[in-house]
Amino acid sequence: SVWKAYLNLPSVNAQAFRGGYFTIDLQSDAVLIAADGWQRSMVLTAEMLKQMAGCDAHLELVRSFASYDYVSGWNAAQKLRKGTELLTNMGSVFVFRADDIALWEKPLEDLEVSGIGNRREEGFGQILVCHPFHLRTQSDLQKQIHKEETNERNEGI
Repeated sequence: SVWKAYLNLPSVNAQAFRGGYFTIDLQSDAVLIAADGWQRSMVLTAEMLKQMAGCDAHLELVRSFASYDYVSGWNAAQKLRKGTELLTNMGSVFVFRADDIALWEKPLEDLEVSGIGNRREEGFGQILVCHPFHLRTQSDLQKQIHKEETNERNEGI
């Protein structure tokens, strides 16, 4: 089982999984701006998410699975070429841990509606918080372990 595999890793302490975890899944490419306000970034950091969400509760980036590309374009109204932007590709996933997940519920709901990063009016920055694929909780895993152990014992009879 997955939980057994985690517990068997030499450097993993089960207590480290305290708090609440959530994912930010990019449903479209995103133009992300670093927390300093001017540099482009392909990784959505905890500081960036805190700024975008307007929430200063504890948050840490646990893992990121992201790739990048570049985009340009044309502004028809001004008859000018748009600047080249660094993109974080659609499908990128960022895993965060919060000490108190309840403090993040409303800000994350709002970000799902408004999106993240620049050029959202063009369709960039659409997100899904906690894609169902990622919703495996510790209690779900423990139930699965218990079920597997029960099945193993019953098969041994």
